[in-house]
Amino acid sequence: MEIWENDPAFKTLRSPVYKGRCVECEYSDSCGGCRARALAARGDLMAEDPWCTARAKGVKRGDRPARSMGRMPRKGSRTPLPS
Repeated sequence: MEIWENDPAFKTLRSPVYKGRCVECEYSDSCGGCRARALAARGDLMAEDPWCTARAKGVKRGDRPARSMGRMPRKGSRTPLPS
């Protein structure tokens, strides 16, 4: 219970403030994207989910996924949680 109540990452997840295109997405209240992919691709739990298939306003069909996907951590590597 101590970790759930006091860990900074869990506090962030309980009261999310999304970044990137998730901010304007009509589904952000019900979806929230994948926080694990956001952390792996951007190093930020609240960053946009780079593999999200929902299109926020202004995003055109056929737009390429985030360039950072090429920099995704490889199997066995670790991305530290924010403190």
